[in-house]
Amino acid sequence: MSNPKLSVVVPCYNEESRIVEGLNHYWSYLKKQKYPSELIFVNDGSQDKTLELMQESAKENKNIKIISYQKNHGKGYAIVQGVRASRGQYV
Repeated sequence: MSNPKLSVVVPCYNEESRIVEGLNHYWSYLKKQKYPSELIFVNDGSQDKTLELMQESAKENKNIKIISYQKNHGKGYAIVQGVRASRGQYV
């Protein structure tokens, strides 16, 4: 994929109960748009199965990127990491 027009960054911490629904919700909206986009989920040191569920859900989609690290650093840090990894014209 060429550089996307839009990158959406979603910070996540211990979201196993709703991460799959959230990922599907975001992606179903983005794929309907006429411009290329990417979805960046940042796992901010979750202690539950958030990362595993993210990875399973995103397996088939190269436009979904997952960033993960073990220690929780907070929402602001997670957003910065996602923005740094983004390739979109707009974030």
